[in-house]
Amino acid sequence: KRHILSGRAYMGLENIKKAEEEFKKALKIEPEFYSAWINLSRIYREKGDYEQAEKIINFLIKENAPLVHSEKGYLYLAQNKPEHAMKEFEKAISLSPQDIDNYLLLGMIYTDYLKIPPGAIIVLDKARKLFPDSPEVYYLLGKAFLMLGSKRKAQEMFNLSLIHISEPTRPL
Repeated sequence: KRHILSGRAYMGLENIKKAEEEFKKALKIEPEFYSAWINLSRIYREKGDYEQAEKIINFLIKENAPLVHSEKGYLYLAQNKPEHAMKEFEKAISLSPQDIDNYLLLGMIYTDYLKIPPGAIIVLDKARKLFPDSPEVYYLLGKAFLMLGSKRKAQEMFNLSLIHISEPTRPL
């Protein structure tokens, strides 16, 4: 656990080399340490070594855990493969429907990468029902409605985002 915490701290300090060393030390002690593998994959992704990151994710995918699918989605986004990323975030949502981040990422893929606002609205409407106090959901809905030319609905969503920013139910 000490090496994981040290590795995360080094990542926060942007000392990627030291972080990588710490995660590898953790794996020498416990080769099946899931968290060390996930963090090592993130390091490789950030370094642009997508092949190494993907090897780790493919090794972990047998776990079929939501976090692994989210990480694979991030990897695909880093490689500018939004359609593949979308499938991974959808899988993560199916495994853990209470994780708002996967909905937000999926909505962002529809708006920012694929330019398909109706898809974003469908995903984000589901998120809004589960997380009615999330300013991020309303912001992305506003963005999608604006892309569709529905200025009034976009303004309504942006205003709801502002209301929920001033009264957050989770840390921003």
